Amino acid sequence: LSHRDSLCVYSASTITKTSSDIGVVGCVLGGDSADDMDECGGPFFEHLKELALNPSVKTCVGEFPVYLLCGGDLCNVLAQYGLAAACSRFPCPICIVPKTLFASIAFHPNLLRDCNNSVFARTRGNIMAEAAKSTRSFGVKRMPVTPLPLDLNQPLISFIIYCDLHGVLRIISTTTYANKID
Repeated sequence: LSHRDSLCVYSASTITKTSSDIGVVGCVLGGDSADDMDECGGPFFEHLKELALNPSVKTCVGEFPVYLLCGGDLCNVLAQYGLAAACSRFPCPICIVPKTLFASIAFHPNLLRDCNNSVFARTRGNIMAEAAKSTRSFGVKRMPVTPLPLDLNQPLISFIIYCDLHGVLRIISTTTYANKID
């Protein structure tokens, strides 16, 4: 590898009440763009789909139930779900609130509630419906790469581990933007 190469690591972690162990599932040459995931992430996502259909892992000491969640770099999460980059007008992977209203969420509790339920929440199903249109909106670029969550109507907020750093940066940058408009 050189400084010009990009490496994408797909991993799975098991979390217990006392510790967390991370086991690398895949490590491929390529970035976290949707094209790279189409080419090299397919087998990983197919294994996750199989695990979602039968959510248990057999080990030498028994069979254990598992619960799948998605996480990662914001760029990767957006690409997994076929969404535009983080600088788009609708950069949030969990809702369709435009970034110009992010600062308002702090002052409007109803908007925060609506952002996390069926009013504004993204689902894999509504992303797929938007991707099938000839003119797409809400920051949808293409069909999701990931087959998860299996329930097309499950809000992504219940499936994605949201990165705190990007959440804080989102609030700070949009507050600064909102102050410039005032």
